[in-house]
Amino acid sequence: MDSQGYEMVSQKGSMMEEIRKLPLELNKYGNHYRLWKRGEHTLIYAESADPRWPAFEVFEIRIAKAKEIFGRQYPPRELFPGNEDCGKWSVWCNTEEKALAVFDRLEVEAKHTYTDNQVRVTM
Repeated sequence: MDSQGYEMVSQKGSMMEEIRKLPLELNKYGNHYRLWKRGEHTLIYAESADPRWPAFEVFEIRIAKAKEIFGRQYPPRELFPGNEDCGKWSVWCNTEEKALAVFDRLEVEAKHTYTDNQVRVTM
C-alpha cells in the first residue's frame, strides 16, 4: 500500500492482462470524451461538448479491482474520474498546452512513485 492507502500492483503480472482499458471514446456526465493521449501512468481525454471551448481531462491511471455487484461480475478495469476526483488524481485543463504540461508532470511524478510499471488499485 502507498501512503494514501492504495494497493500497488504491477502491470506485468497476469492481472494486468485482464484489465479492461477505458475505451477510445465514451460518454460521461452528459459529455463526450475522446482519448487524446495515453502514457504509462497518465491519460488525457478531450471533451468535445463545444469546439469553441476546448477541454481536457488529464488523470492518473487507476484500476478498480474485480468484483461482483448485484450478481454481475465486473473485471479489473481502468477508472474514469468523477467530479469529486478533480484536484485529487484528475486535472481539468482548457488548453492543449496546459493538458500536456500536466500530463508530463504526472508521468514524471509516477515514475518516482511507482516501480516496475505499477499502477494504483482502488476499491
